[in-house]
Amino acid sequence: MRVLLRALLAAVVAVAAVAVVWSAVNADPPTLEELGDPTEGRLAFSELRYGRSTVAHLDDGGEAYLPLDEYGLNNALQAEQRNGVTVFASDLGTGDDFHREIFALIGEELVQVTDNGSLNQRPSASPDGQWVAFESLDPEGGAWRIHLVRVDGTAEHVLEAVPEGARWPTWSPGSDAIAYESGSRIFRVQAFEEGDEPIQLTDIPSGEPNWSDDGDGGAWIAFSGFSGEDPGVREVMEIPDDLCGNEFPGPCIPYRTLFEAGWTEDAYEPAYTPTGIAFTTTDDDVYGRVYLYEPSGGDGGTFLPVSPDVRRASHPTWLGDVVGYATDLDQSRVWTSLPDGTDPQPHSGAAPYSADEEPAYSPDGRRLAYNTEDFDEYGQSLNGAVRIDDLDDPAADPVVLEAPEAEYYRAPAFSPDGRFLAVEHWFRYPPGGEDALYISEIAVFDLTDPTEPVRRLPHVEAVDENDRLWASVDSGPSWSPDGTRLVYARGWTPFGVAAEPDDYPPLPYSSYASYLHVVDAQFAAAPRQITSAPEGDYGADWSAAWSPVDAGFVVFVRDSVLWSVDPDDCAGPAEDPCTNAAVPLAGDLAERDLSSPAFSPDGTKLAVVAGFVYSPGIAAITPLSTVDPTYDDTTIWTLPATGGDGVQISEDADYYRQFGSPAWQPTADMALYLEPDPAAVLLDDDSTVTLTVSNLGRAASAATVAITLPPGLTVVSAPAGCTADGTLCTVDVMATRTQSQIALVVSGDALGEQPISAVVTPVAVDPDPENNTAATSITVQPRPDEPSTPPGEARLTVAASVEPTPGYVGGDDLTVRFTVGNASTVPLGSVRLTASLPEALPVASAPPGCTPGSPCEIGPLLPGASTDVVFTLSPDAALEAVAAATATADGAAPAGGQAPIIVVQPRIEVNPGLGPPGRPTQVSGTGFPPGAVVAVQWSGGLTGQSTEVTVAASGAFTATLLVFGHDQLGQRDVLAASVSGEAFGTVKAPFLVVPGGFSPPDFVGRR
Repeated sequence: MRVLLRALLAAVVAVAAVAVVWSAVNADPPTLEELGDPTEGRLAFSELRYGRSTVAHLDDGGEAYLPLDEYGLNNALQAEQRNGVTVFASDLGTGDDFHREIFALIGEELVQVTDNGSLNQRPSASPDGQWVAFESLDPEGGAWRIHLVRVDGTAEHVLEAVPEGARWPTWSPGSDAIAYESGSRIFRVQAFEEGDEPIQLTDIPSGEPNWSDDGDGGAWIAFSGFSGEDPGVREVMEIPDDLCGNEFPGPCIPYRTLFEAGWTEDAYEPAYTPTGIAFTTTDDDVYGRVYLYEPSGGDGGTFLPVSPDVRRASHPTWLGDVVGYATDLDQSRVWTSLPDGTDPQPHSGAAPYSADEEPAYSPDGRRLAYNTEDFDEYGQSLNGAVRIDDLDDPAADPVVLEAPEAEYYRAPAFSPDGRFLAVEHWFRYPPGGEDALYISEIAVFDLTDPTEPVRRLPHVEAVDENDRLWASVDSGPSWSPDGTRLVYARGWTPFGVAAEPDDYPPLPYSSYASYLHVVDAQFAAAPRQITSAPEGDYGADWSAAWSPVDAGFVVFVRDSVLWSVDPDDCAGPAEDPCTNAAVPLAGDLAERDLSSPAFSPDGTKLAVVAGFVYSPGIAAITPLSTVDPTYDDTTIWTLPATGGDGVQISEDADYYRQFGSPAWQPTADMALYLEPDPAAVLLDDDSTVTLTVSNLGRAASAATVAITLPPGLTVVSAPAGCTADGTLCTVDVMATRTQSQIALVVSGDALGEQPISAVVTPVAVDPDPENNTAATSITVQPRPDEPSTPPGEARLTVAASVEPTPGYVGGDDLTVRFTVGNASTVPLGSVRLTASLPEALPVASAPPGCTPGSPCEIGPLLPGASTDVVFTLSPDAALEAVAAATATADGAAPAGGQAPIIVVQPRIEVNPGLGPPGRPTQVSGTGFPPGAVVAVQWSGGLTGQSTEVTVAASGAFTATLLVFGHDQLGQRDVLAASVSGEAFGTVKAPFLVVPGGFSPPDFVGRR
């Protein structure tokens, strides 16, 4: 299996950059205890957001939202913006339909304007930005009243001139009058003149007034009304705000309507823009869509949709540069956090009418699978697929396992070698039957060709003693540690009506019973039932998780409590259910209604969902459920795998927000240490270099170690698993918290200090690359018996050097210097030097007449004299090579010299590679020049945010960037540019800005 694992996953191994350097001279390698705790990976989970509303607008073909999470809000209702002040109502997360408060967003500052415990809504900001008008209803009784309050929350009072029952206020352009709806008519009144009497403006059923923002005295008031021509259709109409100077009921002209401009359907909730009127319609969307009417002269004009056609939209408002509208944010979405709950980040997108849930990591932690379900605008489920995202490249196209129409793939589970994916396959059965119901089979995909399942576990049918047909429903597959078996829950669903109806179906068939089964992964043999109910009773065993390290340990849910069972502790014939004893897990979470257990990669912990009350009826876990599970503030907890006290790691749930379906990311925190013995050798003697690889992480992983040796060292022997030249070694699968050693024997072939460096790259994700690199050196000394040059004998010398070492791609040119010397007592004539330089680096400059690969004429050299031949190279590519030269002279033996050329490519990583506005993003850099100052910034967006960091001696840095609220969505890059110190070329990494995450109530956590 180890060889197979390496072969399958070698394609996803990424070379780690130079970072923290460990060096040693005859020192013992650090122990695992000295190395400390690992750097943790991520924990994926589903987040449900439902019953929420916010302000949205179209942005580059998608939707952008008011960042509710940034302001700690659950919803923003009935928003309006005037002069940069956005006002809206919010229920503060209580879900109380009779308690809302008014908020004002002034720039980036959020102000709670009211705090009176009433139902306050439909706020309107005065054009001068000083006041807010809103309608208010005392929940203890009373009538609607219009209130005024300053935007800072002071001076709240009832507008006494307006009678009870008045609603929907809107401000005049001069911020001195209010129009409102009362008794299905529109009125206006002065806002600050005591004793002013309201003026009636309309004489037909009308409401929802909106005052234009024209400041030249020619303002209009738009409203929705029924003209009488079609009493079932609302129209958007306009009147001059002064009735042309007439007193009511004598308007100067008939009401101006959108029907006159060509609109023929329902229209309401008008809102002025600088160029026209936005309004809501149910013409082509039963839930509402927002259009913008822009007149083009005469009675004509254009009608443009400004909200998506698959998104509920209403209550339009002008946002200063675009039309905004209210929309629901019901959404199920995959998020990730650290295992302690910190650093939560959204992973999946916020597409309308979709639900992403039940995440599962691949065994190398580099892929994340989850089911995604699509819905139409009426909330009806269309189909469900499994999506697999590449975490190393967020911009890469995902692998999508598409189910046939009206069918569903759900609950993905990777095999331990990462090649196969088991899923639930839900489909209607019998096909085409009038009484068809959804049932599920376990299907397995081969991810090397995931076009369709390579095998299925067929459902089975049975007839009970009342002649009622039952079909099996299989769910929740989980792999054994060696990948040879699967455990799953099997329940039953009935078809038709029993010949003799009974309140309690005969055993063992019941839509309220399910039991765990184990089957070989090839489905070559019949599955075996491994849990049972007490005799004469029903059982509800489901949501099984097989330990990744212990084949005899399966955790599952029974009656909302965690239990464990040994699947191999079975006696009796294989066709009979096991009679082994299931054991409840002890701990303080036993009374919290648990579900969805998930093992940590090392098998020591469980993550669970607490607060999920689930009816064991199989109908409750079908995609089109008619039996809804009950969510009771579902949160995510961790606890020891064998039971014990739990720790809550998710945020608290509330009326709008629930959590479910946790999954741990397998990670290998590899560390590397180099030790030469001895650290100093004589010329041509040997030294043994021991490389100690430590796996501190929580997942087993194979690895490769790349070793860089200078030209002055030659490999004498390399162990099995290494190339003959010792530059690349393969480390077999290492269990968590273990160490492995590689011993290379090298010979010192050149005098001086000979640097050695190495980097380990695990197959599994390594969340801490800074300890993946180590370096040391061996000093090669001359042998004391080395003969000197006899007097009178001609002798050439060549010394080579490269500065800087290392260089950096895109940075300063490399200076390659060859010093040719006469080490004898006789003059040398016709001295020539032939240089050999790597072709991958362009020659920026060379001495006159010198070309790499061709002799350079140096001329005569007197005894003891020397001369330099200097080339400069452009560091355009990362490489490790040698600059070498050979010198010749009349009467002397040729001499040579060489020096290593190292050009490093700095790299940056963004974790995670996507996120919403308002959340910080961590940028990690490796392989940068120590001491250099680096500017880290976005390549795009509304702001040019930049932060400067100084690179540590290890060549690493960390920095934090923030995508500001209201910033642009979509793809952009993180850039790291040189400011001072040794130069390098600008480095970039992709980043995807996604909307904030929201989710519907009945999408997540079916197990």
